[in-house]
Amino acid sequence: MLKHFIGHYPLGIHNGIEGLMNGDIESMTWESVNGWAPMGGALLGTKRTLPAGKFEAVARKIREHKIQGILLVGGFEAFHSVLQLADQRDKYPEFKIPMVVLPATIR
Repeated sequence: MLKHFIGHYPLGIHNGIEGLMNGDIESMTWESVNGWAPMGGALLGTKRTLPAGKFEAVARKIREHKIQGILLVGGFEAFHSVLQLADQRDKYPEFKIPMVVLPATIR
């Protein structure tokens, strides 16, 4: 059974926009991320793909998975991705959700 956090059900999307498109999504619990802190890196996987040109498909996946907010961890591409989605809010109401970028880069 999926554990929730104060009414919210966190999802982990592997490999960025490509993972969202491919349905590479998993329900996350505290146990899912246990031990990640000392390991570093991106255990969900990283891709530098931007959503431009895929807005309709991204909106459809957000609707399909009932995503109500996005926390994106990454560098410039993560920031740019959120800006691209925010710029499309007039066309796609699915993008009218809270979107936050947590700045982090992997060297």
